[in-house]
Amino acid sequence: MISKMKQLIKYGFWGVISTGINLLLFYLFIKIKIPYIAANVVSYIIAVIASYFFNNKYVFDAHESDAKESTKQIKYFAMRGISVAVDSALLAFLHELCGLNLVLSKVLDSIIIIGATYILSKFWIFEGIKKNDD
Repeated sequence: MISKMKQLIKYGFWGVISTGINLLLFYLFIKIKIPYIAANVVSYIIAVIASYFFNNKYVFDAHESDAKESTKQIKYFAMRGISVAVDSALLAFLHELCGLNLVLSKVLDSIIIIGATYILSKFWIFEGIKKNDD
């Protein structure tokens, strides 16, 4: 139980860092007049690369064969490819159809995506990987 709580706390910490990267880049791109969907996609991709590194090294502490690592990478980036499409569609829905402010739309969108990708990362991408309790 303690190990699972540690893992969740680590995931949360590194998730905040990755989300911060995403949000910071998104707003910088918006400031320089990049259309918000393009800004979202580029900032999301950069944050996903950082997130993979953080999750792999600090959260799930994966030490696997090259074949398992390749499979995990394919699953991770496939899931994230789908999630960036869902993320962008949800952002557009919240902002354009619901009429929410772009900032609020991005924050709400991020919360939903974070929850969904945690579940997929935990049970599909990094399945069975246990962090040592050192």
